[in-house]
Amino acid sequence: MINTNIKMVGLFEKEVETMPRITRLAKAAEPARTNGPTLRFFGTMNGESESHTNAVFFPDPNTIVFIDSSMLNVYRQRSLIKNSLIKSVYCCITHTHDDHASGAGRLAWCTHHLQPGHELTFLVDATVKNDLIGKLTREGVIEKSTDEGPIYNLMEYVHYGKAWVFNDRYGNCNPRLLKPDWFIGTIPTDHTPRLNGATGFAFKVDGKLIIYSGDTNTIAPFVRFIERTTGQANYDAETPIELYLDVEVRESTSHLQFAKVKAELAKLLAKYPTMRIILMHYEHYTKLAYEVDKTFGGQFAKRISLAEPTSFC
Repeated sequence: MINTNIKMVGLFEKEVETMPRITRLAKAAEPARTNGPTLRFFGTMNGESESHTNAVFFPDPNTIVFIDSSMLNVYRQRSLIKNSLIKSVYCCITHTHDDHASGAGRLAWCTHHLQPGHELTFLVDATVKNDLIGKLTREGVIEKSTDEGPIYNLMEYVHYGKAWVFNDRYGNCNPRLLKPDWFIGTIPTDHTPRLNGATGFAFKVDGKLIIYSGDTNTIAPFVRFIERTTGQANYDAETPIELYLDVEVRESTSHLQFAKVKAELAKLLAKYPTMRIILMHYEHYTKLAYEVDKTFGGQFAKRISLAEPTSFC
């Protein structure tokens, strides 16, 4: 059962609060616990809150992958970059609303200065690329090289015929841009008509299939992706699946409403015994927790939960 009286503190606060700062950062870079969600969150609520939904994971001790970057979270992201173990820094941008991308430029500058030679690499879908570059340019984060080297790198995931490849930030197909082992692909979705594009992501981390919706008003692209992926001949039916989904209690044209998707969530949990669903970007923790407990308090109680923020430092 979800604790509706939860105090919104970090999941690891008690065990790291007395540690020196560098030890805390090193601990944050350890692989996620096997009994908990793989992704960790700086914030878990919507753009009207002070807890913007941005996440992070560590595919290996030398790599950090951020999902989105809000100005509310960018300095905590900066603290993780300062960890001397980190050599590769990525940021997957789902779309360019402020609660997801207002910190992207600052994150690029921080990485450029803190990790010389290991510039931040943005991973984006083709539908998001131009919005992001426009936003960075307006903020004075120039995409071209400076005397000190590039401020950031950008890898655009695009479809050519039957193959998916990465373009560089200038739109050139660059064979040197290798797809990271943990990256599966992008999942374009719909969020709001005033955006050129929004996308979710799929990753493979610690043997788990991770699907992250970003902001979305439809669940259909993610259901199709799961069906297509699990239907492949070489897919291992024992693979754990984690679906991170944008869900609110109130009715919205830009986000999923729990009342309208709960039947689909029940079908997914019944069809995929290894699936766990984590709800995020909610507007009210207690109200959503109540609805989830009321709907899934029995058979699926341990397999659907609400994302909670992690205290990193």
